[in-house]
Amino acid sequence: MAEPPILLFAVVIIGVAVLLQVWCTSRARRMVEEWARICGFRLQACRYCWIRRGPFFWNSSKSQMVYRVTVRTPEGKSRSCWVRCGSYWGGVFVEKVEVRWEDELI
Repeated sequence: MAEPPILLFAVVIIGVAVLLQVWCTSRARRMVEEWARICGFRLQACRYCWIRRGPFFWNSSKSQMVYRVTVRTPEGKSRSCWVRCGSYWGGVFVEKVEVRWEDELI
């Protein structure tokens, strides 16, 4: 049977990992929402893409978060894009948002 300190250590490590993931996800989502607000867009849909990363597939790190986003422009048009949050090495600890519009990828 495992020693209580070892079990406690394992529970703490798992808890910290879960809290870190929740924090990173919520921070990236806030970054997308702030980007949309600053640009004058209204978010219609925002889906985290952990496998299919669109135009960011080959050049993103695991610490960056990619979203598939649909916005309503101030003119009333609906546009879709891919949004990558964070830097390659710093992840979402770095306030950085990159956007690739669907209609500009062709």
